[in-house]
Amino acid sequence: MLLLLAPAVPLRAQSAGPDWAGTWKGTLLNFPARVGATPVEVTRDVGPLPATDSSCTSWHTTYSEAGVVKAEKAYKLCRGAGADDLYIDEGDGVKLTTRWIGGVLITAFKYNDVLLVAQTRLRGDVMEEEILTVGDQPAATGVVPLLPRGVQRLTLRRADRAPAEDPLRTDWAGLRRYQKANAELPEVAPGEQRVVFMGNSITDSWAPLFATMFAGKPYVGRGISGQTTPQMVLRFHQDVIALKPAAVVILAGTNDIAGNTGPSTLGMIEDNIAAMTELAQAHGIRVVLSSVLPVYDYPWKKGLEPAPKIVALNAWIRQYAADHGAVYLDYHSALADERQGLPARYSADGVHPNEAGYRVMAGLVEAAIAEALRPR
Repeated sequence: MLLLLAPAVPLRAQSAGPDWAGTWKGTLLNFPARVGATPVEVTRDVGPLPATDSSCTSWHTTYSEAGVVKAEKAYKLCRGAGADDLYIDEGDGVKLTTRWIGGVLITAFKYNDVLLVAQTRLRGDVMEEEILTVGDQPAATGVVPLLPRGVQRLTLRRADRAPAEDPLRTDWAGLRRYQKANAELPEVAPGEQRVVFMGNSITDSWAPLFATMFAGKPYVGRGISGQTTPQMVLRFHQDVIALKPAAVVILAGTNDIAGNTGPSTLGMIEDNIAAMTELAQAHGIRVVLSSVLPVYDYPWKKGLEPAPKIVALNAWIRQYAADHGAVYLDYHSALADERQGLPARYSADGVHPNEAGYRVMAGLVEAAIAEALRPR
């Protein structure tokens, strides 16, 4: 018997997320399993999320047993007033509100004496949907226990294209990002003092502005968004040493504190910064060690209280630079507000500088590079 408890619920798209539209195929399972039940194969055609207010897109799901279509479900995903105001229009006046909570899209509703909660998420190229059914009764006072009746679990994979690569599995250090650019970069000209900027998204977003902020300077950006210091160590030879710069500006550590590639202690970050410094100096490259920019809270991972950790890391970087012949570049003091965060005049999200923030940083880095390249 085919049990259709609730409509399939598409996930809310995010600016940095993958493309959800396409065809998905998989299997639906019911728990507890029904004796003699035939596996239910599911095909879902997913449309894009509505991009404007008061608009809808169509979604269609087909349920088959032994190659025979047993049921079809067509509905509309609609957007009301704003990107967070989403609801499912099932037709006949039935509209179900959805909410994006903790990385999961949740739809809850009652049907007769049953409470149903549907939750859907995407893990890479796998769409997972689980629907919990619970016997419902009103609570006059206090707490009334409810009896769970079953779980319906649906796992879907993309059917209209090859699965996307997970870069953390296939290219953890991001070595492919700059391979072509490195190969095309001209040899260092006689008398030229090339400078490579190694870093994360802050450097990655800054590099397109180099031509205007540092006109005529042989500055090369090698930042990769989201990266942590162990990833940078692995690509340091390819993206810095092999380019034969006179100096390198290293700005790293904030994503380690945010836990982008797993838990990290300050000692681990310090070891990786030291490793990059030693690699550079062993090849005759002068080193500028940048302070980590101020952050009061990471918008993608709230509650970590990074501000004091960044202050402590910067104190270590300052001392390490003094002890090992590197130049310390103090962005933090010039940019921090009273909370040791990055104020709105310098950043839209409290982490990444805007143009005004980069212009403050530009003057500081120019002075640090000049100091690093001073004849010794």
